[in-house]
Amino acid sequence: MTKLILPKSIIPLKLPMQGFWGSVTVYLLRSEKENVLIDCGMGDESSIESLKNQLALYNLKLADITKVIATHYHVDHMGLCSYFQNLGAKIAVSDKTAVDLKSYFKYSDRDDMRAVLYGRHDVPEDFKESVGSIFRFFRNYHTDLIPDEIFTEGDIIEAGDFKLYALSAPGHTEDHHIFYLKDENLIFTGDHILDFSTPHVCFSYESSVDDVLSQYIDSLKRLSVFAKGATALPAHGGYIENIVERVDEMILFYDKKIQSVLEVLDSTPSSCFEISQKALGKKRSPMAQWLAASLTLSCLEHLTSTDKIKCDTTGDVIKYSK
Repeated sequence: MTKLILPKSIIPLKLPMQGFWGSVTVYLLRSEKENVLIDCGMGDESSIESLKNQLALYNLKLADITKVIATHYHVDHMGLCSYFQNLGAKIAVSDKTAVDLKSYFKYSDRDDMRAVLYGRHDVPEDFKESVGSIFRFFRNYHTDLIPDEIFTEGDIIEAGDFKLYALSAPGHTEDHHIFYLKDENLIFTGDHILDFSTPHVCFSYESSVDDVLSQYIDSLKRLSVFAKGATALPAHGGYIENIVERVDEMILFYDKKIQSVLEVLDSTPSSCFEISQKALGKKRSPMAQWLAASLTLSCLEHLTSTDKIKCDTTGDVIKYSK
């Protein structure tokens, strides 16, 4: 991790992620007026205990948190929102997050359909159980709520002594936002850009476009132009002091995956799942294979949208070919 020294009033808090690997970092913004969290972790006892212990180091209690500002609706970022709301904190989300969160809780049966990539890509039926159970597990640590504050692209969010500029950053999710702290030249980037990996980017029920990969790459390019000289504070992994360089690396990664998918295609129509195993290989676990298949689907939809391949939707299984 980069040895960046943050202002004393900006405190990273690393929280566990139940049933998953790694951790999620939320950020405490301290001031005389308010104590604000950027994201808040999963809704489970281990996260609550971890937060309680870390806040105590700064003579704070959980009830001292006055506001939570969410980057996007995922469980590791919003799972504890209702808990803090019950303690009296205000919950601030984007207009898009409010819609996507409502949709997520309204259609709980979609966990299984996500697991088979919405049913028309020849994903094995047993993925409904093996992968769907993971999505259902995460749902147990998330709770529905009515936000107290709604912000939109370009809004300035008051966070005690801080002013955060909200910027739409779709790709990982449709509703994803990042927050620019101009005075410190810092950007709270959530899952939009990571130092050690690339975020999961795939079409979902919440997507407003088919080509989510182009949407994400365009969003990365926008960040690269906007964030020259700024430092990214992601929700996972280390800080990113050269955002432009990291964006270039991530775009190159996706370009290579697109090329890998294109190279295995020929005139014989094939399903997304077949193509993913040829292009990205067979994986050890159903979840890893699902991640490979969903990335492949993003590449295929991108290639289809740019008229580089053909897509046949007339049968029960969608087929792609050159």
